[in-house]
Amino acid sequence: MSLPEDRCTARAASFEQMHSYIIGKSGVGKSTFLENHALENEGSFAFLDPHGDSAEKLADTIDCIFWEPSDTEHVIGFNVLENVPEPQRHLVAAQVVSSFKAIWGDSWGPRLEWILYNSVSLLLDNNGSLLDIPKLLTDSGYLSKCLRPLHKRLIKNPTDHAAGARRNFWLYEFDALQPRERAAAISPVLNKVGQLAANPVLSGILRHNTIDISRIMNRGQRLVVNLSKGQLGEEPSHLLGALLVSAFAQAAEGRANIPFAERRPFTLYVDEFQNFATNNFSRILSEARKYRLDLVLAHQFLGQLPDLLRQAVFGNVGRFISFKIGSEDAPVIARELGFPATAEELIDLNRFEAWERSTSIMPKQFKTAAPIAGRGRLAAVRRRTWSRYTTATRLSKRSY
Repeated sequence: MSLPEDRCTARAASFEQMHSYIIGKSGVGKSTFLENHALENEGSFAFLDPHGDSAEKLADTIDCIFWEPSDTEHVIGFNVLENVPEPQRHLVAAQVVSSFKAIWGDSWGPRLEWILYNSVSLLLDNNGSLLDIPKLLTDSGYLSKCLRPLHKRLIKNPTDHAAGARRNFWLYEFDALQPRERAAAISPVLNKVGQLAANPVLSGILRHNTIDISRIMNRGQRLVVNLSKGQLGEEPSHLLGALLVSAFAQAAEGRANIPFAERRPFTLYVDEFQNFATNNFSRILSEARKYRLDLVLAHQFLGQLPDLLRQAVFGNVGRFISFKIGSEDAPVIARELGFPATAEELIDLNRFEAWERSTSIMPKQFKTAAPIAGRGRLAAVRRRTWSRYTTATRLSKRSY
């Protein structure tokens, strides 16, 4: 069923500050909508694409930082533990652990989580990387070296309870484990982190940091990331995506000392967002807008969202957009959109047609703008990204 002529509003984007939620079956126009929304966005943004096609189209069309993690010849470093201000370290540690848990939740346990959290926390104090966790857990000399900053902090300030708690874990919990008990305790952690070290893509990316997420947000830059599961593998794609979402949330919270009017609006586009959502996603959604970070979240059907994630999304987004969806989802989404949207109309939508409702727009139908056409910029964008952000270039200049 085609839209009546008076309801064929061709459009791609509305830029009121609010989170947006987009649902629709595969191949109905979601990606085209996201591409056009980003193309028309005159502000700063990041675009996380788990498929790859949209990322390449955007990089061929606009000036941006184009990150292709699967390109092992031009490695952009993303060490989430490097140069983190001390007041934010406990938050980063929690977000990193949440990212791991989102990927490996089926084989998770409280002891694994506690050891991993303390390992990440200690490495944050030492500008380490996630790849250093195995050495931290198996090399007593390296562990002693990493504990020195905590000892020095406690000598200067014996009432530093955070430093004391971290030190006490290693001295009184970890060190008290008998060899066999310790081996059993660290084995799951070594197994998980060992997969990172063994992965040629992740091992190159996670060692150093050559990209500054805060700078991207605060200086009006654009980052497009090709997280293609076909090129990276499913788990590396999901882990990098989860770490990136957490990094942008942390960078947004780092704006707390910047006056609201001076915080640049920033949009984070996340297609198939359920793959990158950690257990602190509800906090990200509820806190992000005060720091002028808007999320545009897209996926295919409600069954992909755990109940708590669905509640967090529905409770915090200001804009709902539905392309063609299945009969199970249609009644739920129709209720969220409100009259005059009906389940039958959502089921019968044609490709590139959608319903929209926001806090300032009554429910209405629209057609997306046409698919974007490239402008032949891809090769130049790649070369510029490589020259500024790959590890060999940045490590030689020491400019990050």
